Amino acid sequence: MRIPEFLSDTIVPMFTPFRTNGAVDTEGINHLTEWLLEKPLKALFPLGGTGEWRGLSMEERKLVISTTLIAAKGQGPVMPGVHGNSLNETMELAKLAEDLGADAVTIVVPDFVDAKADALYHYYETVAISVQLPVVLYDTGNSTGNITPQLLGRLTQIENIVGIKDSSSDIGKLMQHVVEAEGQMAVLQGNETLYLPALSVGAVGAIGGGCNVYPEVIGDIHQAFDAGDHHRALYLQVKVCQLWKLVASGWPRSGKRALRSFGVQINETCRVNSGQGDENMEDNLKRLLE
Repeated sequence: MRIPEFLSDTIVPMFTPFRTNGAVDTEGINHLTEWLLEKPLKALFPLGGTGEWRGLSMEERKLVISTTLIAAKGQGPVMPGVHGNSLNETMELAKLAEDLGADAVTIVVPDFVDAKADALYHYYETVAISVQLPVVLYDTGNSTGNITPQLLGRLTQIENIVGIKDSSSDIGKLMQHVVEAEGQMAVLQGNETLYLPALSVGAVGAIGGGCNVYPEVIGDIHQAFDAGDHHRALYLQVKVCQLWKLVASGWPRSGKRALRSFGVQINETCRVNSGQGDENMEDNLKRLLE
């Protein structure tokens, strides 16, 4: 299967909007989707870590997937996270995404699955062959979701596995992924503060939470790098590090606060205990973005 073009730049792991009572906010999803589609982003990725997928029930995950796909219909690629609490749940979510017109799916292996390579391979293979969609792997970098370069080499043999999000923050490992992928998979950096170093060793894009808040700055790193303007690329990477430092302490609540200050209709409510973050964040963020 050919690697989709949208796996070649910045992809946004979307926030999941909640009402003040904690319920999934479908109107908020519609507003956020509309806002992000106007930004220089290659694709939308609902139900990633930034989307707090671990705190959602199976039915809520289905609701987020369906609402986002309907809201984005025909306006831009969507690759939902189809992370279930079992193999059957993951396959069910992947099939739902396929039936609703998703452009790809992203998969994290559940924590309880044996971390050995054969078990991880079987999990990914079983999900991948159950759908016709492009599949993007998610290397969380922890003991359960760890995809070694050797395992990635085996997974390249599965036709519709076309990419990997590497969130290990290990540039050496990411480069080994690039070597093992041999051009058959798109390798994407999962830590936006390491985007420029990742591009320099063969990554082709990034999936970073800050794409919700400052997508233009992140996307311009890739543009400057491709143009050979490494001075500007480094300047932008430093700015991304500064921006992320502002929002990281209260993430994802801080990111939702930032979007509210930009006029996006999204509540600060979260399912994860994210803290409050810097009380001057909004002003400092706007100053850095000027």
